[in-house]
Amino acid sequence: MKNKLKTLQIFVWAIMCAIILFSLSLSIASLKIRGTKEIYAWYTIDWGADYEADFKTVRSMNIDGVFLRSNSHTFLSDSEAFVEAIACARSFNLSIGIIVFHPYDMTHQEIWGLPVNGGTFSDIANKTWIEKVYITKLRNLVSLGDSLGVSYYVFDDMTFDKASNLTNAQLFIDITEEVTNGRSLMLACYPPENITVFLQLRINKWDWYTAPENVGDIMRSRAARPRDCSSIGQFLWLNERTDISLNDLKRAYRALASFDRLELFELRYGRSDWENGIDNSILEHKSLVEQITEQNKLIK
Repeated sequence: MKNKLKTLQIFVWAIMCAIILFSLSLSIASLKIRGTKEIYAWYTIDWGADYEADFKTVRSMNIDGVFLRSNSHTFLSDSEAFVEAIACARSFNLSIGIIVFHPYDMTHQEIWGLPVNGGTFSDIANKTWIEKVYITKLRNLVSLGDSLGVSYYVFDDMTFDKASNLTNAQLFIDITEEVTNGRSLMLACYPPENITVFLQLRINKWDWYTAPENVGDIMRSRAARPRDCSSIGQFLWLNERTDISLNDLKRAYRALASFDRLELFELRYGRSDWENGIDNSILEHKSLVEQITEQNKLIK
């Protein structure tokens, strides 16, 4: 009788252990699913830095790719300015994104055929401009970008929440999605002025900008998804915050862990001769590089 009881106890114990192990494996799998899938960092090519040294460091920071931009050139009008940086980044197996459109930048307005300082982009982008001007320019840009190995076409400061004509706004989004073959990435500041308008739009990939100290906004923005959104990310604004404490950085990263994508702003800011160029460049702050490297490792 005692032997039977002991056998039964061992059997029950074995079942309980199996249940615990199974639950633990599910928890681990769940954590992996919720982890950030992609980490990108912005990089201004005007800095004049050593691309090879910079991108070697970036690769070691558990960063998947770089979003390249310039204050002096646009990819649409002067793609040659980006070729060297693209080639070097790809040699370190970094994915490439290009900031191709900023509706409130005067240079971008001129290149894309928009009225310079013409007001709210969402209303300037009318059906005629989209079909007669924008689509042709975008096709040419994507054809060139694809030949260079560009993965993402990034559209900055897309204030669709201000649109008075949602039909035109949606047409712009749909054509962009079609021409880029689903590789457009749009972003804007959170919270938008009119979240109700924004949430009516269909956008495949969307990221929000948020300052790291606004952890509540980071967490709330996770639920602010446009319709048919396949992935949502966070652009972490470290401008004027390169002296952020480790504890504050950790708090922000804990809030970021469940997003599909993280963007870090910015590895190289402006130019080295700008008054705030060095202060705002992540790569100029060794301790911040080390902290970001460790936090990236934890959320991947």
